[in-house]
Amino acid sequence: MVSNGTALSKRTAEDANTVITDKGELIHLEDTTVYTAKLSDFISTTNSEPDAWSSNQTRASNDSYPKKITVKGFDRKEQFGGYKKMIFSDAEKYGLYKGSIYLVCFYKIYKDLAQSNNESIKPRNYNTNPDDVAMGWAPDEYDKNGKLIKGFTNTTNSINGFVTASTILRYVKCDISGASYDRFIPYTPQNLVWQYVLNYSESWD
Repeated sequence: MVSNGTALSKRTAEDANTVITDKGELIHLEDTTVYTAKLSDFISTTNSEPDAWSSNQTRASNDSYPKKITVKGFDRKEQFGGYKKMIFSDAEKYGLYKGSIYLVCFYKIYKDLAQSNNESIKPRNYNTNPDDVAMGWAPDEYDKNGKLIKGFTNTTNSINGFVTASTILRYVKCDISGASYDRFIPYTPQNLVWQYVLNYSESWD
């Protein structure tokens, strides 16, 4: 059973830079500041730019272009940046305890998307028609308020018939007492839904 994070381990009490999880993992924190955030603040739903995904000219996947493509899951993931101490004001929305301190980091999630040299991929605008489609936040893309935007980015040059798409998820490792959560927010990598428009343009080479 996961604790509510109110009790500190002896090791944590002695050394605020170090947390030992209930699985015996030692986590060193270079930054010991406790940050407060609202998880939902990282999703922007105010973008209303035209979106090819919503266009009547875009078809479901078939032999005609442009095509609507939906791919699920992920191929690989990697942590970037260190863990930080976080308190979330909307923690209960994600099954966490309000007021508890958690060790949190970012993960970049990757998915290989099929694309020939004469094709190009345009990710759908996940904010044009806000819905519950599982997707993280687009790397290095922010709205006018500096908040991360729901979506993904992708490389443009096809290698062996694929480009690489990436999105960001938060990962809650444990609470300050060391009780493990191992939870991705707002969705798990396995449930991500990559939706995009595939276009074709004849090469001049």
